[in-house]
Amino acid sequence: MSTANWGICPKCKVNADKKQLKNENAVFESYGNVPADEYEKLRAIARAGISLDTSLREDYEQHITEDGDYYIRYHAHCENCGFDFRFKHNERVVN
Repeated sequence: MSTANWGICPKCKVNADKKQLKNENAVFESYGNVPADEYEKLRAIARAGISLDTSLREDYEQHITEDGDYYIRYHAHCENCGFDFRFKHNERVVN
């Protein structure tokens, strides 16, 4: 069995969380230090949050052969940030 799936990249999520925190800190730091219209713009940016798309492609396959070997293969790659993860496991399940 083999399939492909698209999801949210964990590295992009961490980066988005950092950017969101930076946006929120900018609001706090600007209070009373910038004109009201600029402050409202910063608040709007922070309230909007960071949008994440499904840029993480996951491909995986698993099966047992008729000879009793179990195989699993997993690969995840992000089109946006280049995150890449691979996992392989083979195991003899019948002696």
